[in-house]
Amino acid sequence: MSAVTIAQIRLFSFRMPLVRPLILKGNTVTRREGYAIRLVDHDGHAGWGEVSPLPGFSRESPADTSSQLLSLKSRLSGQTIPYMLEQLDGGFDRWLGEYNLSPSVRFGIEMAVLNLTAAFREIPLHSLLNPSSRPTVSVNALLSGSPDDVFRQAEQACKDGYRAVKLKVGRAPVDDEIKLTKCVCDKLDGTATLRLDANQAWSLDEAITFANGIAACKIEYIEEPCHDATSSRGFANRTGLPVALDESLQNMAPESLGKLTGIMVVILKPTLLDGVERSMRFAREARRLGIIPLISSSFESSLGILALAHLASATSDKDVPTGLGTLSWFERDILQTPLTVSSGIIQLGAYTGKMPEPDTTMLTEVHGV
Repeated sequence: MSAVTIAQIRLFSFRMPLVRPLILKGNTVTRREGYAIRLVDHDGHAGWGEVSPLPGFSRESPADTSSQLLSLKSRLSGQTIPYMLEQLDGGFDRWLGEYNLSPSVRFGIEMAVLNLTAAFREIPLHSLLNPSSRPTVSVNALLSGSPDDVFRQAEQACKDGYRAVKLKVGRAPVDDEIKLTKCVCDKLDGTATLRLDANQAWSLDEAITFANGIAACKIEYIEEPCHDATSSRGFANRTGLPVALDESLQNMAPESLGKLTGIMVVILKPTLLDGVERSMRFAREARRLGIIPLISSSFESSLGILALAHLASATSDKDVPTGLGTLSWFERDILQTPLTVSSGIIQLGAYTGKMPEPDTTMLTEVHGV
C-alpha cells in the first residue's frame, strides 16, 4: 500500500457564537474559539482536524495552543505518515511524543491524520478504525437553563426520539437539585433514561444526601458526583447508584481503572484526554473490566463532533447513546453540509464519501507570527 505524505498543512482560526451562554466551572462562555487544521497529500486528498481547548477544563492556554500548532505546521510538512496509525496502539505516541503536545493539539492533529488516511483509502473514518463498525451513532440530549427550560427540553427530547437525556446537577443547593431531578424523572416517565453530571461539585456527604433524595428515580448513572474519584468510589459503594468518571480520567493512567470499584461508565473526551490514541487505551481497558466506554464532546464544532461520532461508532459494538448532543448550542454549523441529529441519531452514511469541507467564510487562515 502506498504511503501518505503530508504535502501541505494549512491552519485556520474560528469563532462560533453560541445561542445562549455556557457556564463551565464558573466561566461564562458566549462563543467557542479554536483552530482547524487541513492536511493535504500529493494527490489532493484532504483531512481536517479541530483544536478547541475547553475553558475551565483544558489546561493549555490559547497562546500555548497557537504556538504548538505553528511549530507543528513547519515540522510535519513533507513528512510521510507512519503505517498503521489507525490501530491506535502507540504509533501516534512514537511519532508525535517528542513534541510534548497539549491534549487539544494532540487530538486535532491525530484527527486530521486519521481523516487524511481515510480519504486516501476512500473509506469512512469509522471503517478505517473498525471495519465492523456501524454507520449510525445515537446521542443523548443535553438539558440546560432554568427549571422551566429543562422541563420543556426533556419533553421535547422524548418527542424527538432520544433514548437518553443528560442533566447537569451540583450548581444549586442539594435540596433544589433533588427537586429538579425528581421533576425531570416525572417528565421522562421512562421514555428516555436520565443521566446526571455533577462535575465533582459535592463532598461525599452531600452526594449521598442527593442520592438518598432521588432514591425513587431511575437513574442510568451519575458522572463525577464527588470532588475526587476515590470519594466517587465510596459513593457508589454506599448508595448503589452507578457512577461514571470524566474529569478524574485526566489524572489517571488507563491501567489504573482496575483499582476502582463501582464504576459503570468512563466518559472519553479526546480533547481533554491527550487525543484519540490515549482515549482508545482507556476504552480497551474499560471493556476488559466490563466498564462501558462512552465517547463525549468538549463542545467542539460540528467538524470535531463528526470525527467523534466516527470514533464512537468504532469504539463499541453496542449502540450506547454518546455525549455528542451539543450541536444545538451553535448559531451556525461550520460544515458546508450541516451535521444533523434526527431522532437522537447521527447518520454517518451521509458522510461516507469525501469528507465535508468547512464553510470558509467562518475560517481565518493563520500564517504565523
